[in-house]
Amino acid sequence: MAVDKNGGAQPPVISIVGTSGSGKTMLLTHLIPVLKGMGLRVGVIKHHGHRGGRIDKPGKDTFLLREAGAEVTVLSGPDVNAVTSGGEEDPHDIVERQMSGRVDLVLTEGYKQGPFPKIGIIWPHRPDQPEPDESWIATVAGEAEGLPCFDMHDPRPIAEFIAGWMKTAAKGKRCRSRKNAGRTGKTDAPAVSLEVNGREIELNRFVASFIENTVLGMIASLKGCGDPKETVLRIRHEK
Repeated sequence: MAVDKNGGAQPPVISIVGTSGSGKTMLLTHLIPVLKGMGLRVGVIKHHGHRGGRIDKPGKDTFLLREAGAEVTVLSGPDVNAVTSGGEEDPHDIVERQMSGRVDLVLTEGYKQGPFPKIGIIWPHRPDQPEPDESWIATVAGEAEGLPCFDMHDPRPIAEFIAGWMKTAAKGKRCRSRKNAGRTGKTDAPAVSLEVNGREIELNRFVASFIENTVLGMIASLKGCGDPKETVLRIRHEK
């Protein structure tokens, strides 16, 4: 976890994105209890593009998310939680100000163009679907090349994926901190390639990092695998 300027633990953040009516709130209300059952305190930021809005009114999304078990719910949008009238607070500041030290994970509903890793809901037959980019780490309902895909109506595998991602992200931060000790400049993305049935699969940086750190974690205890410079893993799937 990162540490905010006040010294508190800043939780990791994942955005659940999709078009209006795609099922973002429904997914979150099913996902939060599963994550809570795994011992995680979950905070939620509901982002919307229109002005104003009321939080925790029965029937509203924020009310439903709190009822599902969210420890903290925040409504964000124009003139909501804004530092100045007519503005909109940066989501990083919301996490730092209202979530740090209170939750283990923040899920946002929205922020399609936001700064966080994203799980996108895709309905293939709808023409207005969001286009996956390198910030996406998984999809729900519809597939995207190179990304794991989950069933909208089965939240446990999604929760398990998120829990694994949290561990990988934390391990990746520790590895980068060790690699960059005494160094400055931008860190290159992990050099990870995936080939399935002779076809190279394009990976975004989060999936590549997930694979790299998972493999490193698995081989760390094996004899002769200390300080690996390159790892080649081949799997033949027997039918």
